[in-house]
Amino acid sequence: MVWICSQYYAHREKLRVIGKEHMLEAINKKALTIAKDVARTTGTLFAGNICNTTVYVRDDENAKAAARCMFKEQVAWAVDAGVDYILAETFDELGEAMLALETIKQYGKGTPAVVTLVPSARDVTFDGVPYPEACLRLEAAGAAVVGLNCGRGAETILPLVAEIKKVCKGPVACLPVPYRTTDQYRTMQSLLHPKTGERSFPIDLSAHFVGRTEVLEFGLECKRLGVEYVVVVVVIVVVVVVVVLLVVVVVVIVVVVAAAAAAVVVVVFKYNT
Repeated sequence: MVWICSQYYAHREKLRVIGKEHMLEAINKKALTIAKDVARTTGTLFAGNICNTTVYVRDDENAKAAARCMFKEQVAWAVDAGVDYILAETFDELGEAMLALETIKQYGKGTPAVVTLVPSARDVTFDGVPYPEACLRLEAAGAAVVGLNCGRGAETILPLVAEIKKVCKGPVACLPVPYRTTDQYRTMQSLLHPKTGERSFPIDLSAHFVGRTEVLEFGLECKRLGVEYVVVVVVIVVVVVVVVLLVVVVVVIVVVVAAAAAAVVVVVFKYNT
């Protein structure tokens, strides 16, 4: 079991947008403290978190530098708090994911990195790299665990994860959203409401929740594929400035926030192949 201090979107840019940049350090450090206290009390792992910055631009060195600085400060706070690993998540471009990994390696003082990409409707990253190749590159660059999170539901994410398992030697992560995506509607953003025919994202996604049987089938398929990192997430919100979307399910909780810091319980199952 792992307690993750979810610093997703609790970074400088999101807080700047809503006029709360002055709270950045306090929010992150408070969340880290709470997560650490629970982890140490329960004898479980404790992890930090960084995510897509919204400022990264692949051909803009100034934008890359700004993204690196944002990663650096959150990595530093996590390391100072004594995390056991850092989760870098929800990157739609390999370039930004690689930048996050490089920053963890440079400033993480040896802290392991788990790096996950968010799959789009196409089978390549926004910078044109097939997901299996992208994960292989991240693994070769030093990520302890690589894989996919968010974006797609179990039915449409698992085929990609199966291909990733074929090329990567280390642990692979699979963290789908809890919605019934299909070959026609591969991502949660593309789903149409069954009654109105309108886009369900972001406020009506509950119309597409998977059932318990589908959750079980997902877990069994992960076991069959040998996926080592499958997550059940329970969120305890510490500070929420603006919550855009909060969906709670058995398999995973998807939290999209303008600025939030949370202590998160993550159960990581490792299957014997």
